Amino acid sequence: MTSATAFSSGKVIISGEHAVVAGQPALVSSINLGLNIELRPRSLAAEMKTDDKFDEYSAHVVNLLSKQINKEILLDKCDIFVDSNLPQSTGLGSSAAYAHALILALAELLGINLSEDEIFNLVWQAEHFKHGQSSGLDPAAVVFGGLQTFQNSDGKILKNQIKTHVLDNKQFWLINSGSVTESRKDLILGVQARVSINSRLKQVIKRIGEIGQLHVHSLKKDTFNHELMTENQRLLEELEVVGDIAKEMVRDIEKMGGVAKIIGSGGVKTGSGFLLAYHPDSEILATLIKNKNWSVQPITLGN
Repeated sequence: MTSATAFSSGKVIISGEHAVVAGQPALVSSINLGLNIELRPRSLAAEMKTDDKFDEYSAHVVNLLSKQINKEILLDKCDIFVDSNLPQSTGLGSSAAYAHALILALAELLGINLSEDEIFNLVWQAEHFKHGQSSGLDPAAVVFGGLQTFQNSDGKILKNQIKTHVLDNKQFWLINSGSVTESRKDLILGVQARVSINSRLKQVIKRIGEIGQLHVHSLKKDTFNHELMTENQRLLEELEVVGDIAKEMVRDIEKMGGVAKIIGSGGVKTGSGFLLAYHPDSEILATLIKNKNWSVQPITLGN
């Protein structure tokens, strides 16, 4: 048995959190952070010392691939080594990236060819297992990469790559507002319950979808309308998925002329995951970050 390695990037949602679950379009981008998986044969000494099994999620991904190729995959003598700079529960798509990289590594190890659409469907099924019903946004983001629109319209997947260089020289930051305590499933179900009985929130969901389309129109004209991020953030606050810590951080950034928004399902009890932040003058935001002693990561979009 030989070793195999594979990499998958993470993602950020520029617009579309929660609205994409309701069938609205979203704008999502892969980023220059990600996760690398290496499959190595377990040494004889290691085999004698341990009978560790794959974790439940890894085993599920292996089972999905086994069904896809109609062949049992036995990896009891294999170790998985992960090198990742995608923290969990922060909105960066770590679980989808893990499934994606593991499938790619397994395919290399087994010498099988899978199309991107086949890989997307496998990662999508893995996300169902991990988080409950998934819109498919995270799997699409990590498998197809780049900057893309995504919409799940009654089970029909609509996605388009956006070709633009307008974001190439713009500095974005991921600012950590703290790990999310709630599960993504609970946050999504909570929003769905509130929307079902509140006509105003139905309009909020629709408007978030429209903002994604406005972003696309702007990008196709080689401009980036960063002020749309502020409106998107306020709408997410109306959905009650942004905690006080994140709100305060966003307001501090806005006071300095910048913009910021959550990039995942959010979180209220503790942190809300990472914020995507931008300022037309990156030095101003860099100074604020330093003064606040925030935990940050500079990123580029569309990788």
